Amino acid sequence: MSTRGARPPSALALGRANEGLGRTSEADTAYQWAAGRLPGLEGLGRYAAFLAHVGRMGEAAEALAEIDRRLAKANPMFRREGRAWRDLAARAIEGR
Repeated sequence: MSTRGARPPSALALGRANEGLGRTSEADTAYQWAAGRLPGLEGLGRYAAFLAHVGRMGEAAEALAEIDRRLAKANPMFRREGRAWRDLAARAIEGR
């Protein structure tokens, strides 16, 4: 299944399912597509964690840096939720 015509939340779910099934190429496509289109930081946080899990640490670190940039500009009410997705990505990069 491709992301063509999918809504961003569906693409994110597809990425998670493909990751769970070990289909890394399909997961990468779905996560990347969703991360660029979902409001908030869940898509980017999950994509960064996925990148870390598959050993693409440089890309994962870049995604984490982007999360940090967005959090620095975010409304204080949004930061709490955003930090949760940042922490998910950071834990994956740190290997915990």
